[in-house]
Amino acid sequence: MRTHSRARRLLGRSLAAAAAAAALYTTAAGQAQAVEVFILLKAHHSGKVVDVNNNTTAQDQPGSIIQFQPTGGQNQQWKKINLAGTALPGRTNDFLLRNRKTGLCLDTLSSAAGALVQHDCDLNGGRQSQRWNTRIQAEIFSPAGGFRHVYNRQSGLAMDVAGASQANGAQIVQFPEHGSPTNQHFEQPFGGAA
Repeated sequence: MRTHSRARRLLGRSLAAAAAAAALYTTAAGQAQAVEVFILLKAHHSGKVVDVNNNTTAQDQPGSIIQFQPTGGQNQQWKKINLAGTALPGRTNDFLLRNRKTGLCLDTLSSAAGALVQHDCDLNGGRQSQRWNTRIQAEIFSPAGGFRHVYNRQSGLAMDVAGASQANGAQIVQFPEHGSPTNQHFEQPFGGAA
């Protein structure tokens, strides 16, 4: 009997969540409309999120992509734009990460280890330095909650909080994968909608 009660409660929660999601897709005129959903990129070791420093719209500027405590600001929200049919073996399809505030995409300056920057988005996916992916399978060292390495397609390097810093303002860089340290593990929770 308890199993059935629990199943009913879970079903009830699922239906309530589905109804809430459906409500987001309806305009005042009653016509369906897509909702733009944004994610956060949350570092496991610090609990801080990837942030565009001071809302700058400067392109290719080292130091413009940092970690900062979550504030709810649009400069911390990223639209994940999936690029179909681009997967490497064992990886998700590539995606772009476009910042909600600036409209620019997360990018790299080269294939070498170093700071991440933002740049005008190539929505066709032709700019390899703007393409990112993750592993399909759970990682051995990834705790429950969906933390994963995030890899740049051009360089193959992983997104990383420089020096495993826990401080606000630490640079977000790309760096060779180095196993279990969690300054390279990022979760992608819901960040906002428009």
